[in-house]
Amino acid sequence: MAERLASAAEAPNAADQVPPEFLDVDWKLAARDGDAERGGKLFGPDGIGCAKCHSVANDMAVQGGPSLAGARKRFTVPYLVESILLPGRQVSPLFKATVIVTADGKVHAGLVIGETSDKLEMLSRQAQRIEVDKSSILERKVEDISPMPAGLVRKPDELRDILAFLLQLD
Repeated sequence: MAERLASAAEAPNAADQVPPEFLDVDWKLAARDGDAERGGKLFGPDGIGCAKCHSVANDMAVQGGPSLAGARKRFTVPYLVESILLPGRQVSPLFKATVIVTADGKVHAGLVIGETSDKLEMLSRQAQRIEVDKSSILERKVEDISPMPAGLVRKPDELRDILAFLLQLD
């Protein structure tokens, strides 16, 4: 993982870069020392806002991003670190971003979370719900990127505490 993060630190696109302060951390140890309570607050809608898109309990509806319920049983620490710091590195086909251009010139990008014959509902990169009349769509394409923006976690201690929170969940 260290090599993958280090290679991303020098990526030409700023969204694909990992700040150097994240590179020399043993994330497995850091996660064990993290403050899960603080991580839960950071994860919540009033913190970094992960909970706007991700659920953490099996009885919670997924808001748009993958469910993180039972994270400790389902994901490795390196996978979580990379997914948080570089959300576009590995994107499941179910969670690829869609870009819509409408007749009035508006461009919307995000995750399609609902669709009927008349309407399309998206969750934007800013975690806002957008509803578009399908009759107004001029262009629609699925892109090989994540709707999750990079750079949400700005400090290693934030990532440490979010990991501690996720890994204490059943």
